[in-house]
Amino acid sequence: MEEPKSYSIEKLSESNYRSWSQVVESHLDDQDLWEVVNGQEAKPVSPVDPPTSETAEARQQHTTATTEYETAMAAWTKKAKKARKLIISTISPSIMTYVEGTKRTQRKCGRYWRDGTDRRLGSPYVSFNVSSTRSR
Repeated sequence: MEEPKSYSIEKLSESNYRSWSQVVESHLDDQDLWEVVNGQEAKPVSPVDPPTSETAEARQQHTTATTEYETAMAAWTKKAKKARKLIISTISPSIMTYVEGTKRTQRKCGRYWRDGTDRRLGSPYVSFNVSSTRSR
């Protein structure tokens, strides 16, 4: 089993977004989590319900698809939780107030990652939207 990686990352503040985002992106990429954050690795989609007039073959195909979905969803959720933990753990208390209570972090994080500006603060900062592990 691979040992967990330990990083020393300066916490996100009102004045260090550009350097913080580059360092955090690098660490997320190193742990194969960046694609979850930026949306390239999308949340798995549940298979459609089988037709009401099922054949044995259709039931088997649906069972296989459901099993594959559950496996993919478990792997995606694990990655999303790890990414969320890394990101949240690198935010200073002064910025955390803008993150607390949000339900979806990953998708918005990718959107603001390159821009780095939020007009509410007038300074670089990331808007997190942690949807990775919670339903909408």
